[in-house]
Parts: sequence; structure tokens; C-alpha cells
Amino acid sequence: MVEILDEWKLVNKTFEWTDDAACKGMTEMFFPEKGDADGLVNKAKAVCATCKVKDDCLQFALDNSFQYGVWGGMTSRQRKTYKAQLRRDKQ
Repeated sequence: MVEILDEWKLVNKTFEWTDDAACKGMTEMFFPEKGDADGLVNKAKAVCATCKVKDDCLQFALDNSFQYGVWGGMTSRQRKTYKAQLRRDKQ
């Protein structure tokens, strides 16, 4: 996944965790087209559920405010909600 990112625009540039990612080489299911979204998102989340670097992946997506794809077992909408909850918890 990291190969498709513009490294210069990233905030969190730690990529070591990607070597151990369960999704390595499976980028298509993590960025589904709208028509295929539900089934592929569920498959992607199932891969994430078994991944030992899931938390690192999620943090990478949150740090960089990714708006697309499944990262760390969460969709864009779920990450947005989660990030808002984290901000509320800090107050």
C-alpha cells in the first residue's frame, strides 16, 4: 500500500510495520469501487482482524487523515468517528 502514497505529503513516515502487514499485496480489496464496496470492505476487515500491525496501520491512517480505504480495520467513516471520539475524550 505504501508504494501508492506520496511520501512527501505524509505526516507519519514510519513504514516498518508494513513488512508484517497481513494485507501485503492485497491493495485492491482495501480500496474498493462503490459497487463492490460492501463485500470487499468486509473481506478487508476480516484480514485486518488477524493482523498483528493493525494498530500501527490505523495510527498511520489517522496521522495522515486518509479519506479512502480500509486502514487498521476501519473505513473512512469509522476513522472519522473514532478520531472525533478521541478529541472529545481529551477534553
